[in-house]
Amino acid sequence: MFYNSKKIYRTFALCATFCFTAFAMEKDTNLINQKLINEINYILSVNNSLTLIRVKDDDISVIAEKLRLNNAILNLDFSKGSISCLGAHDLVKALSHNSSLQGLNLYDNQIGKQGAKSIAELLKKPAFAKLCLTKNPIGDEGIPFISLNLIGNAVLHTLNLDFCKLTYVGAENLARGLKYNAALKSLHLQGNDLGDKGVSAIVGALIKHSSIHFLDFSSTMTTDVGASKLAEFLLVNKSLESLYLASNKISNEGGKALAVALGSNNKLRNLYLHANSIQDEANSDICDLLRKNEKFSAVVRYFPVILNFKAGWEDKSCIIARFPSELVKDIIQILCILVINNN
Repeated sequence: MFYNSKKIYRTFALCATFCFTAFAMEKDTNLINQKLINEINYILSVNNSLTLIRVKDDDISVIAEKLRLNNAILNLDFSKGSISCLGAHDLVKALSHNSSLQGLNLYDNQIGKQGAKSIAELLKKPAFAKLCLTKNPIGDEGIPFISLNLIGNAVLHTLNLDFCKLTYVGAENLARGLKYNAALKSLHLQGNDLGDKGVSAIVGALIKHSSIHFLDFSSTMTTDVGASKLAEFLLVNKSLESLYLASNKISNEGGKALAVALGSNNKLRNLYLHANSIQDEANSDICDLLRKNEKFSAVVRYFPVILNFKAGWEDKSCIIARFPSELVKDIIQILCILVINNN
């Protein structure tokens, strides 16, 4: 039997190169991980908030270990990363024993439906007040998880869902949770194709809420129909201070409806209508009415919390019968949508 020495040498060289490359990559990974650990250690040594940009799923495993050991972290900011559903799941798991977390910013990541399911679990935490999921493709299918955990939630005051690929379907599901939430102050829905139907569903759920102060419906495909619904909202709701309706399809008709509503609403301070089709006459009416508004402190009446789910998903069915039939109906609708989406 004859052996080709050149071939054997070439094979050996390739194997050696592969092993060296693998060793170098592992060494580089360890160095990167150690650098990340050092950065986290330094940040947490001077404050109780952690801000890291361009975080990947692989980084979460390193970060998670630190989060498990530090239950005093109040705020996390992992903006502009590439965290997906896997990373979101690992992050929430690492925070399972943290009862002091107040806010999470995941702006511009890659979190989809399943990631939204994981993140929604954080809404059960006793101090969790701010959630930003802007520019994550959670879609309509991810909203029911969030909506279900909004029911009876007395802590969350800011929810940012700008540019999350939502339609009126997601808005309607979100409204089912908002209807039974008396704490939310700020809701951001810019850049979602909600249309008049979606906007109507949201304001219908919030119309009697005395906690809501800020609504952003910019770039939501809202027309005069939606503007008229918002006008009806302003006639009843006396807590809203800022309303963003920029870059929509509102014309004079919608503008005049808003102007009439402002005549009896003395709470609204900011109304953004630029990049619509409202002519000077309607704009003038709106400006005149806003100028007449006098600053005063309205009495804020907080609606009683209807329920506060402390139990896990598996326990909800046994306590659901204790609550009003309308609430039960809405919860069942949300659960049915989740079942359909998961099949």
